[in-house]
Amino acid sequence: MAETGFTGISSKGSTGAGAVARQVLYIPAYRGAVAIPKEESITMKKLTTRLMIATAALVVAAGAASAQTMTGAIPFEFRAGNQVMAPGTYQVTLSDQTGAPVFRFLNVESGQAAMVLGQSPVDPEKTWIAGGTGKLAFACTSGSCALAELWEGPGSNYAYTLHGPKLGKGETAVLRVIPMQPGKGE
Repeated sequence: MAETGFTGISSKGSTGAGAVARQVLYIPAYRGAVAIPKEESITMKKLTTRLMIATAALVVAAGAASAQTMTGAIPFEFRAGNQVMAPGTYQVTLSDQTGAPVFRFLNVESGQAAMVLGQSPVDPEKTWIAGGTGKLAFACTSGSCALAELWEGPGSNYAYTLHGPKLGKGETAVLRVIPMQPGKGE
């Protein structure tokens, strides 16, 4: 009677440790055409599907976490980048998914929007931190105001300077600060 310890390997007449050692040498290193049991295939499909769903959920959560929205009432006309914005209530959304902070300003009444790239991260003013709410700072001259700096509020380590128009010769600017509150997204 032939004993088969491994698929396709016969150990007829072989006994002892040497026979097992010879059989081990002939074990294929791959599964080849061996059929995977149906239960194992279903389990792998379920696991793969669950991992894909979990990964997608993490990506969505990361995107949501990096898009913070604040609301502020700005009672004067101002420049955001190259765009002139009307007075009104604005939702300010920060997105830093690209590694650079991008701020979106949306006028909730008119729907007018502008996007501004945050420049240099700086330490927020101590009075801003003590106030406990986010702040928008505008550099105002005799003729107009332009976004100058933005701080998101508690939990944010930095305020960001924003690119604005250069002052003319002999022109001075006054800093106007507007508080922002955590707001709902769109």
